[in-house]
Amino acid sequence: MVFSCTHRKPIEVKKHRTDISFINNRDVHFDILYVACDSCFPIHDIGYRVRVKLSANEDSLIRTIKKEQWLQLLQNSATDYAANALLYSLYNRDAIVLLYHRDIEDWRMSMKEDDINYWKGNLRFCKENYKVEK
Repeated sequence: MVFSCTHRKPIEVKKHRTDISFINNRDVHFDILYVACDSCFPIHDIGYRVRVKLSANEDSLIRTIKKEQWLQLLQNSATDYAANALLYSLYNRDAIVLLYHRDIEDWRMSMKEDDINYWKGNLRFCKENYKVEK
């Protein structure tokens, strides 16, 4: 009897990336831009919006973060400011007030508590719900 064995390549399982260490105050880079609705007629201004510089993978990953985890990030002094900027971007929240509180310490003293209360009441679970505010 003859047996023939060939070495099979292991099946690669796509891992769902869950590392959110990129969400930290030290590395967050964002702009606050004055934005217009160019698909509306007539074109009109919709206000100031946060735009965070993220890779495609990071952008995809932040859309899967659950409400409880966002609230933990907002309470952590190493991630609070970055998490808040990401949420402003995800939810397309008007960011005019952030123009006056660009410094982390100033934001913490004057706005952090209000922003956390806002997010507690407005975070949604479905990624389809992001960027719904106009």
